[in-house]
Amino acid sequence: MSTNKKYEDAIDMDLTAWAKEKWGIGFCMENDARMALLGEWQHGRGKGFNDFVMITYGTGIGSAVLMDGKLLHGKHFQAGNLGGHFTVNYKGGPCSCGSFGCVEVEAASWRLPSIISEHPDFEKSSLKNEKTLDYKALIFHAGKNDEVAKEILEQCLTIYAAGLIGMIHAFDPEIIIIGGGIMKSSDIILPALQEKVDRHAWTPWGKVKLLKAQHLDTAALYGADYLVRSKV
Repeated sequence: MSTNKKYEDAIDMDLTAWAKEKWGIGFCMENDARMALLGEWQHGRGKGFNDFVMITYGTGIGSAVLMDGKLLHGKHFQAGNLGGHFTVNYKGGPCSCGSFGCVEVEAASWRLPSIISEHPDFEKSSLKNEKTLDYKALIFHAGKNDEVAKEILEQCLTIYAAGLIGMIHAFDPEIIIIGGGIMKSSDIILPALQEKVDRHAWTPWGKVKLLKAQHLDTAALYGADYLVRSKV
């Protein structure tokens, strides 16, 4: 089991026994991106579809896949969850997963401050006056025609699109639903991603529609409710 240096003591915990002793109830666990997918499938943009991908752009990048109306898990429960770790730059920097040039290390929110501050023209950019170098600031300054912000935003969106195309080629979805904080700027982000995906994805049958999640903050809660109800 890989903890990625998080909650390493959980490996030795019997959570089922703990829940039974503490509350007298059963216990089940699922990945947060998968629960967000279930929430959108039952109560959001995924209603009526049985084959789609869910991507969440948060601090990192989460992903999940629904195939034939069933969550994709795989032999070791990783299938569909590693959309943030598709290699998009084989000469890129080291990622926390142990690989190089993943979508996450090239464009995720946790990496963005370094990407911006390491730009050779950072000191000439209006971004240098920002206390928080996040996507909100990047999009704002790009909208003000700051050349550094525009260049970095285009670079990050191209990387995100490459990750989406990888998911399309791997899982053949009908649609991709995108959630996470960055989707608060969906009016800018979605059209740019859609254009890149339409241009480069190998989908001779048509185009994969990118959709903003209907429940940006609560999809995983809806999904957890569905998961519990379906198991009970």
